Amino acid sequence: MKRPELPPTPVADFCAGAYPAAFQIATCLFAREKDPLRKGNIIDVSMTDGSYALMPFQQSIANYNNEQKVSLGKYVLNGDVPCYQVYECKDKNAFISLGCLEPKFWIQTCQALGCMHLKHKGLLSMEKGGNEVKAELTSIFKSKTSQEWKEIFSKFDACVEIVNLSEKVSEKDPQLKARNLDVTLTIVGNSKDGKPSQTSSLTVPKTPLNMKSGVEFQAKPGPKLGEHNQEILSKL
Repeated sequence: MKRPELPPTPVADFCAGAYPAAFQIATCLFAREKDPLRKGNIIDVSMTDGSYALMPFQQSIANYNNEQKVSLGKYVLNGDVPCYQVYECKDKNAFISLGCLEPKFWIQTCQALGCMHLKHKGLLSMEKGGNEVKAELTSIFKSKTSQEWKEIFSKFDACVEIVNLSEKVSEKDPQLKARNLDVTLTIVGNSKDGKPSQTSSLTVPKTPLNMKSGVEFQAKPGPKLGEHNQEILSKL
């Protein structure tokens, strides 16, 4: 078993802490507005609970079939089938990702690659012939650069994308640009005496709140500890 890789983002903090907290708070406020007695509620936010809830597929399989080693790459979503993989391209540090679990996407991929003889073999597990399919695809993808593959797949409705490095994703991904998913924050540093000193800017991803109205994106860093306590408590 390989050493587990560290994800480059704190998954538990974001997905299992902040978002469940915000959802529960909004739900409680809505329920209170509908309640004639205006009862409040108590919420329990646990990053452990939230992280565990992100794994329904893996845990259901592990609890149902003790022989299937989900953590060892023997699971559809973590490397056991050739149609759901990451392959290396010809150019340095360039990869392409396939998420073709649905037959329509896999067939489109086979057409783009010129290997229609594999159209019924995308979901073969590694122990049942998937290794041979993966080896053939590895060789095919290594024959062209990522930009060449990007041009080829632009003509097909396949669930295939070039893997952008974090350093390049904001400037290279057309979808991020088209949806204007970045926001520039104004940051004011403080000197030793606590007075504002140097001003700088930082571009970060926006919060994914895409409603027609009522959303104002924050253009400054997060508040200091307790900065808005009085404002919020005065409205309860």
